[in-house]
Amino acid sequence: MLLAVVLPLVAPATIRSQTDQRLDAAELAADAGDVDRAREYLRSWLDSEAAARPDADVGRALFLRARLAENVDSAAVDYLEAAVRGDEEYAALARLRLAQLRLTSGQPALAAADLELLRADFPGSPLVPESWLWSGFALEVLGDQASACAAWTRAADGSRSDPVVAQARDGLAACAAGRTVEAGATGYTVQLGAFGGREAAEDVRSRAAATGADVRVHEPDSSTPLYRVRVGHFSRKDDAARLAVQLRSDGFEAIVVSEDH
Repeated sequence: MLLAVVLPLVAPATIRSQTDQRLDAAELAADAGDVDRAREYLRSWLDSEAAARPDADVGRALFLRARLAENVDSAAVDYLEAAVRGDEEYAALARLRLAQLRLTSGQPALAAADLELLRADFPGSPLVPESWLWSGFALEVLGDQASACAAWTRAADGSRSDPVVAQARDGLAACAAGRTVEAGATGYTVQLGAFGGREAAEDVRSRAAATGADVRVHEPDSSTPLYRVRVGHFSRKDDAARLAVQLRSDGFEAIVVSEDH
């Protein structure tokens, strides 16, 4: 006698929910600085799920893997594919991160092209102002100061407490004075976040300090009401940018800012 075994059917929505949860877990681990756990989640997901999942999911996974890459070349490959396959959120961010990597790796023309693609493909993205900031950096390196100043003008419209706006205004101040930003700046540092409360700032400081970085928290002052978490002191912007790339690979949202902001 044959026994009929009835297996429960799993709805596609349930499968997708489980898939999303696994990627969510990888992203949470990356945000918490648990790099090994995040990498294992992503390795398992990409090995078992990537072939059957939509491009948007694969693009998100590749973006997360790029964040955690151990070298620039691996990160660039994953960011490029994520920029093509991801949905708007992750594709736009992948294109921005790819441009930043290329600029800090001595490829300013490729960086400028990536930033133009970001704006062409995702004109409504909230990353557009930051893309103009980095276009200014790339164009400055390429020696086109007039275009760099025009790019910073586009990025400078917003609150002074926004680090992107602050950096763009630094550039414009140098443009107005007729000098390059490198000559006019007092120095650069890497910012890991700006927070309304000390507790959140101290949490990021503690996680970053665990990587061996020399991290400090700046108190609110007349220029901004926020607690700013910062790492390092640099006279050259490209040196600060290299540290920012390294800290992004450790799961931090690191950006370069002028030390006088």
